[in-house]
Amino acid sequence: MKLYLRLFFLFLSLTLYLNHTSPSYASQLNWISTYSSFGEPTTIKIAPSDRNIVYASLRLTNSFDLLKSTDGGLTWKSIKSNLTDGLDVNWISVYKTNPDVVAISLWNSGAYISEDGGQSWSKISNFSYTRSIEIHPTDVNTIYLGVGGNHGGDSGLYKSIDKGVTWTKFNNLRSDNNAQILIDGSAPETVYADIDPDFFRSYDGGNSWVQLPLYRAYANSILDNRDPNTVYTPSFDIDPGIYKSLDQGNTWNKNISFVGNPFRLTQNETGVIFSSVASGDAGVWQNTDGSASWQNVGDVAWGSSPTWGIDAKGEKIIVGVAGLGIFYANVNPSPAPNPVVFIPGFGASWSYNGLVLNWQTTYKDWSLFPKFTDGYYGPLLTSLQSAGLKTDQNLFTFAYDYRKSITDNAVSLNSFLTNEVATRNASLKANVVAHSMGGIIARQCFEKTIGCSDKINKIVTAGTPHQGLTASYDFWEGGKVVEKDLLRRFSENLIVHLISTPFGSVKDLVQANFPGVRDL
Repeated sequence: MKLYLRLFFLFLSLTLYLNHTSPSYASQLNWISTYSSFGEPTTIKIAPSDRNIVYASLRLTNSFDLLKSTDGGLTWKSIKSNLTDGLDVNWISVYKTNPDVVAISLWNSGAYISEDGGQSWSKISNFSYTRSIEIHPTDVNTIYLGVGGNHGGDSGLYKSIDKGVTWTKFNNLRSDNNAQILIDGSAPETVYADIDPDFFRSYDGGNSWVQLPLYRAYANSILDNRDPNTVYTPSFDIDPGIYKSLDQGNTWNKNISFVGNPFRLTQNETGVIFSSVASGDAGVWQNTDGSASWQNVGDVAWGSSPTWGIDAKGEKIIVGVAGLGIFYANVNPSPAPNPVVFIPGFGASWSYNGLVLNWQTTYKDWSLFPKFTDGYYGPLLTSLQSAGLKTDQNLFTFAYDYRKSITDNAVSLNSFLTNEVATRNASLKANVVAHSMGGIIARQCFEKTIGCSDKINKIVTAGTPHQGLTASYDFWEGGKVVEKDLLRRFSENLIVHLISTPFGSVKDLVQANFPGVRDL
């Protein structure tokens, strides 16, 4: 039996290996060039309410262009329209619920807003060196504006509550450098001011601020969209890397495993973070689990070309590569893992109605015998749960009436796969992990039961007598209880104890009530 268990866990490891899905995104994405340019695509923004609407800015020699896509970044057209002045669009903000409302900060010209998807633009500030702009997520009239540093008295962070007609400067903030605004979508009065190289936080919409203990250069931070208490911020010049805070910026840890100057961060809805990198390990780097582990998923054909603007929503990511243009990749999440069905061995299932009252039962009346739940199969089930499987969602135990024939139990297994597993796992086929008699039932279902093979992905067995079992012959023909196998000895003695009359011998009892023993 110890040998069987060793084999069982060996085969279990194999099952987990075969069932393991790759990380959420491939090690290198399939990038498609959708807009060629010798310029620098500095800012890309996918509309939060419509992923088909994408805005992008393009820095050219002594000029700029502003682009829009209505097919998710596959094709582009210029929407520069009446924007004749300025050198570069530093920031783009799209209103959360209306993709046609878009605001831009235009270096050397001011800030502008469009309410018709970029067909026309209205100037909403005369500050020359605007660096960033952010529309409030629930109030389109409230806009925050960062005015770039070292250019006179206009520098600083401003707020408008009338869509840019008037502006109020936050005088209690230092204002000598670039500024970016982050708004907590779940609590919009919580605002962060990323003023290179310092970081500030306000809980009252900017009326009061607290400086946070982080000193690094460049302002392109993000809030984790699954937990707004978590903040990520890149450092471009001072100790380059990406820093992470789990407590709204009160404490920080460096979170990086690549060399280079991260430029901008973005995160999709599944929590995967992407960073454009402007030097060193240039490309697109991804982080799937919030750890310090990052992978380069950029295109090797880009070489050392810096990546600038970047955004990701759903299954798409769009990035700007200096001197090459705009690229698109589909980051399809890996499929959900196949569900696992565990089938125990002979005698490890229990039903009071079936074994004590001797009633007719279905698989719903049977469960794993408590004696074997913890000590015998417990480590197995725990390891499956540790692998990410959840009981009765994608991890199931098929307990069965081991007195019945293999054929009857195979039919029950097919019903179980249909009614219990498939209904919770869409079109995913099950991986069956089976011990002893359970392996024979799984094989019979897959090979002989109509419709069963369509529901099973693979079968892994351990201790299964695929070529017959001598001990079962002794029990069937001579009524002899096996002594060395704890599970079989317990089960067979239980059988004899529960059904001891009116049969004249153990052999008669077994042959009259347990065709499953014959099948083994």
